[in-house]
Amino acid sequence: MNNQVLISFYPQGKKISVPSDFTVLEAAQLAGVMIDSVCGGKGRCGKCLIKDLSGKPQEPTENENKFLSPRQVREGIRLACQTRVREGLEVQVVNEVLESGSKGKEIERAVFNNIEGRIKKRRIELAPPSEKDQTSDWDRITSALPETKQASLEILKKIPGLLRKSDFNLTFTLFQDELLTADAGDSTDYGLAIDLGTTTVAVYLVDLGSNQIIASRAALNRQMLFGADVISRIEATRNQPDGLNKLQKAAADAINAILEEFFAQISSCRENTHLVILVGNPAMIHLFLGINPRGLAEFPFIPVFSRAFTLRAVETGLNLPAHTRLETLPLISAYVGADSLAAALTVDMDTPGPPRLLLDIGTNGEVVLAYNDTIWACSTAAGPALEGGAVRFGMRAEPGAISAVTIDDDVRISIIGTHQAKGLCGSGLLDAVAQMLGRGLIGKTGRIINSGNLPDGISDNIIRRLSPGSKGQRFYLNPEIYLTQGDISQLQLAKGAMRAGVEILMEAAGVRVDDLEEIMLAGAFGANLKPESLIAIGLLPPVPLEKVRPVGNAAGAGAVLCLLSQEHHQRALRLAGQIQHLELSLHKDFQERFIQAIKFESELIRKYHGSPSPLGGCAAISKPVHPDEQSTLPPR
Repeated sequence: MNNQVLISFYPQGKKISVPSDFTVLEAAQLAGVMIDSVCGGKGRCGKCLIKDLSGKPQEPTENENKFLSPRQVREGIRLACQTRVREGLEVQVVNEVLESGSKGKEIERAVFNNIEGRIKKRRIELAPPSEKDQTSDWDRITSALPETKQASLEILKKIPGLLRKSDFNLTFTLFQDELLTADAGDSTDYGLAIDLGTTTVAVYLVDLGSNQIIASRAALNRQMLFGADVISRIEATRNQPDGLNKLQKAAADAINAILEEFFAQISSCRENTHLVILVGNPAMIHLFLGINPRGLAEFPFIPVFSRAFTLRAVETGLNLPAHTRLETLPLISAYVGADSLAAALTVDMDTPGPPRLLLDIGTNGEVVLAYNDTIWACSTAAGPALEGGAVRFGMRAEPGAISAVTIDDDVRISIIGTHQAKGLCGSGLLDAVAQMLGRGLIGKTGRIINSGNLPDGISDNIIRRLSPGSKGQRFYLNPEIYLTQGDISQLQLAKGAMRAGVEILMEAAGVRVDDLEEIMLAGAFGANLKPESLIAIGLLPPVPLEKVRPVGNAAGAGAVLCLLSQEHHQRALRLAGQIQHLELSLHKDFQERFIQAIKFESELIRKYHGSPSPLGGCAAISKPVHPDEQSTLPPR
């Protein structure tokens, strides 16, 4: 049996005792300390940077030497997944992961009018029992509320006292045929809509009386400690002791942290929250419910369940009353989930009409195509590059991230929240590659062109940003942050998977590019991408820019609709039966289309590289890098 050792994390100020054979990353997982771990602790991403504060760090492993510079090694920087704990170890998290995000604020419709609510309230004055009327308390209630068929044991225990204390004058709260609560007074009723994403969880607090979103909040899904993608997390349920429970708790903890903020603002909110609608991809919903998702990762890719379920919210570890019900929307397949269904509902994909595409671009990319009365859907494993993972200086869209890039006679960058760049988020990566393609700095295959083979007209400022690296050319965006050949390859894999999925759906529907009426980009990430960059790199088909529009967090909006409206909830159930899923891994043309889509299309590059879009955020021109100065650049 391993001895327990104490480890401390800074700046979080957390301490935890763990077995002596643990890594620092495993200790962080138990302590709830957010350390970026794209690969889930396999030593492949180099993101989980920590600093050993003891002054006597362990010798770097072979994996660490691949990612760390000599200066970082001297300064005690190591990878959390490679560093073994020891008694009294103190570590500093180098790139602290921020807990909050903006996804929760991106529903345009704040008030949903003219709907029939799903939570019913009835104020009833009952006749008290008498010698001539010896009806039971329950039958007395159900005779006045004939739609009521059931109640929990908890409410049954309370009813006798409540009835007599209130002189048989009570307000009853119903959900479907179940009596949830009985109160002597009247109160505001609340519901929650939760979009449990692979990277981000967004929670919306809704007033069920006014049908208004009164608070929203987003935070990172704490499961990211176990890997950036669903496959890494499914593997963690197999390979880690008690892995399934750890992942379930991580997701519940992320949601509970948001709920505590809501409850601190509105003291009566907790006890008067009656219904929760949860959407997410199939793996996220399985993991949140504590259901083994192994079948999702093994042929023939079968979920444990696919229909909608209603259960007590408290069973999932959420800090909510026993009467609160939690409902999941149906899953479409093993990799197209309730989030895609909710998004399709929000943008009315069930309404007949011309061909329309809906894309949710991220670690898991979902594509939905509607044409007349038929709807098709597929899912692609785009990988983490589009959200800042698997990229040398990749990061999420947080303060310090380069979010937009323009290249003309020099490089201009936009940085979120500050003038000091720390890394590159997905939108910045897309812009940088699109702009480099437009200036002839990248060839059709994705290779960064050597400075001696560039087309005419490239300025000296741009040429000086090119530098040979150990695995191909590098292109410096500023003196510290550069793109590598590997970064571009990761983007090509992501865009190739998404584009192949789009083409296969369009072929199944008999739809040509010119037939598309619009392409909708769902999610916070999609809302911040430039359509011209998406088209220039070939992720989207070459449509006029005005046909591409962001639709915000459509999955969250669909969850709110199903929380509030019986009609929209029934629409969602019908829509789930209408959607035809195409399994890309089994499609005969996917591999060929994927390989073809990895390449860049020259005609799109020429068409869309023209006048750069204005930069948002804090724009700055980055200092050119002189070849003689590169050895003095701060190593990363």
